[in-house]
Amino acid sequence: MARSPNSPTLRLLSRSVRSRRARLSAAVALALLAAASGIVAPLLIAQMVSAIGDERTNLTAVVVQLVVCVLAGAFAGGWSSYLLSSVGERAIEDVRLSVVRHAIRLRVPVIDRIGVGEIVSRIGPDAAQLRAITDTGVTVLPVSAILVAAYLTIMGLLDWVMLAITVGTFAVASIAIRAFLIGMRKAAQSQQMALGRLAQSAQSVFAMISTVKAYNAEDRAVEPLKEEAAAAAASAIQAARAQAAISPLMGLGQQVAIIGVLAVGGIRLSSGSLDVASFIAFLVYLFQLVNPLMTLAQGAGRIQVGRAAATRVDEVLGAEAEQLEDGEAPTVADQAPALRFCEVDVDYGDKQVLEQVSLEVPRSGVLAVVGPSGAGKSTLLNLVERFAEPSSGHVELLGTALDAWPIARARRRMALVEQGRTVLNMSIRQNLALGRRDEPTDEQLVDALRAVGLEEAVSTLQAGLDAVLGQGVQMSGGEEQRLAIARALLTDAEILLLDEPSAHMDGINESRFVDLLTRLGRDRAVVVVTHRPSTVAAARSIAVMEAGRVTAVGDHKTLLATCPTYQALVRSQGEVDETSAMVPQMAG
Repeated sequence: MARSPNSPTLRLLSRSVRSRRARLSAAVALALLAAASGIVAPLLIAQMVSAIGDERTNLTAVVVQLVVCVLAGAFAGGWSSYLLSSVGERAIEDVRLSVVRHAIRLRVPVIDRIGVGEIVSRIGPDAAQLRAITDTGVTVLPVSAILVAAYLTIMGLLDWVMLAITVGTFAVASIAIRAFLIGMRKAAQSQQMALGRLAQSAQSVFAMISTVKAYNAEDRAVEPLKEEAAAAAASAIQAARAQAAISPLMGLGQQVAIIGVLAVGGIRLSSGSLDVASFIAFLVYLFQLVNPLMTLAQGAGRIQVGRAAATRVDEVLGAEAEQLEDGEAPTVADQAPALRFCEVDVDYGDKQVLEQVSLEVPRSGVLAVVGPSGAGKSTLLNLVERFAEPSSGHVELLGTALDAWPIARARRRMALVEQGRTVLNMSIRQNLALGRRDEPTDEQLVDALRAVGLEEAVSTLQAGLDAVLGQGVQMSGGEEQRLAIARALLTDAEILLLDEPSAHMDGINESRFVDLLTRLGRDRAVVVVTHRPSTVAAARSIAVMEAGRVTAVGDHKTLLATCPTYQALVRSQGEVDETSAMVPQMAG
């Protein structure tokens, strides 16, 4: 099998194939038996020709031997193909699972750089192309090479002059074929890249399909996909052109070889240097030689396609993943705050997102982070979860620098509720248990659902907690948010990070959520990013952000009197006027 020490994909593929040695060995043995049948059959045909009219030779026995040889070869070839296919598919399964496991551990910026659609393309079409390597490289090419060597050896024993003509003709054809194989690999790489970009673009369209339909923009949404589809088609056509050239070249080589062999063979027959049976056997081998030669040429092309796919999969497997193995957690000081941001800067490319941010989150109570869109509020949470890294300054978790914590240990201390899509296409039970290391009881799950007002909605589902979201069961944006909050409640996290958790809630559920925040703040640290003053009602303190900086920290009343940015935010919600505080009383 093709292997490369520089390709993690090919190393993984090779290791997976070798782990199935018994089945692989059987496939190789059967393939060799089929090859042996192909080698012996022409000799039996020559013997049958010689036996015709020769009373000393048992013609029936020769015919029986030929039939058994052909049938055994056909059976061995078919069974070998099945065994090899099963080994190949299991190897591809291993690669796909490894890519998924590795990709899910990549740092968020790396995933954003590669693109989710591109990663999915590596798991799907690109991984499927690796079958060319497992099938062709493991048995097809080696067995074909053995057949070619055996045929040429026997043909040389039959007549070396006709062999020289045959070898010379096919050697010229192989030189031309090599040029087309190089083109096939380049075309395959271009095609896979175009398909990846197409998958990425299509994913973005279907992720916002409701918006597309609402604006009657189906045709406009498809327009950007045309270029990638056209590029994929052009590359596929280029590869097909190169592939299509191989068969005619090989056929041309065969025709020239046959003409040369017939001409020279006729001369040698007439001179008595060659007998008829040997001449017929040579012609049969010549005809049979084309199949393994064609297999070698086309197999080399398929290997090029597989290597092109492996190069793309390598981009994912070769990317540095987060080190999620458990290590020793630092000792937590009793008086240390839950979180501390110390003069933190964050740059995304050329853009500075946070500038000199210093902020402290106590071990209990609710801290609300407010500010206009783009102020950097969500970036604070990304820093804590280590989805982003500071350009300068540092973040402390429970009194110790965050980068001194093992990532898995740090994340167990926190529970995150994002503002985007927060559920997976799995059962409600599985969604709720994502943050647990044990299996919560049904009572615990129902209690969490009750706390966020989802108990009744889930109980009406036919499958209840085992209803699978995305398979006929849909939740509204507000219900998804509440389910994510219930998931966070089921953890033992000391710090809750909530990003716009009430953005899709109605007034009743938001009021219930504010009460829940108040209760949670009694024994946990809660950081809630919000733009809704009504949600701020549960906050003990409020941090105002603007243009990547924390410009003010205080309670609602103080900020309303002293902070113009906060005044503008509150006024924009229509909750209060400039001189009074009409939101509910702050907790604590």
